[in-house]
Amino acid sequence: MAASIVVALRTFDATRTRRTLLVAVVLGPVLQVLYFAAVSAPSLVVGAGASLLLAALTAVDSVTVSLTRMRHDAVLGSVLLSARPAVLLWSGVALAGAGVGFAAGLVSLVWALLLFGQGVSWQVVAGVIALAGCAALAGGGCGFAVGVLGLRSRDGLAWVGPFAAVLTVLGGVVAPVAELPPVVEAAARVLPLAYASDALRTLLGEGWTGALAVQTGAVVVLGAAWFGLGLLGWALARRTLRRTGGTDLL
Repeated sequence: MAASIVVALRTFDATRTRRTLLVAVVLGPVLQVLYFAAVSAPSLVVGAGASLLLAALTAVDSVTVSLTRMRHDAVLGSVLLSARPAVLLWSGVALAGAGVGFAAGLVSLVWALLLFGQGVSWQVVAGVIALAGCAALAGGGCGFAVGVLGLRSRDGLAWVGPFAAVLTVLGGVVAPVAELPPVVEAAARVLPLAYASDALRTLLGEGWTGALAVQTGAVVVLGAAWFGLGLLGWALARRTLRRTGGTDLL
């Protein structure tokens, strides 16, 4: 797993040069908070929610880019031939993506706290940081599922844009997910970020409660479920290639 984390970090766009790292984890987070503060009511809920969204989106983008680069660099061939369990091989990639996402979310969160978090207790700050970590972990799982889906098409990043758009609209950053129409809310509940946004509002409104623990746990569980979907997709693709002798992923 440690080796896969190192390989993944070397393939991320955000970690290839100092300039891309600066844009991904410093400039991007600041602009994200300012954007959501401009289009919505400036508040800690919106600023911290934007940080959770950025943590998830950065993790998704990092993992999908890593899978695409592995495909272009002919690394997937060795993965296909490896006898190690797929969960060990790919969990490192997802965790590395989550690390990059958490870094971006943390910078964004610091900026949001400086703008809107005057007088906030350290318990709330610690809780929001923990939520950013959970959102990044869930984003790594979602990114792996989206990336595996992209491997089946010519453009490995074809599904990243639509997924990011859905996550932004249905993530509950500007308005609570519960205020969406029932059908739309049901679709949003498939996304871990919806529960992360609910947990953020619970934390800021009620503090550390049992509901907060349940919502935070739902974020992690859904992220793991998305990662499991990615593993299932990878297993199906691997079985198809072995049966047909194709080289689509090589």
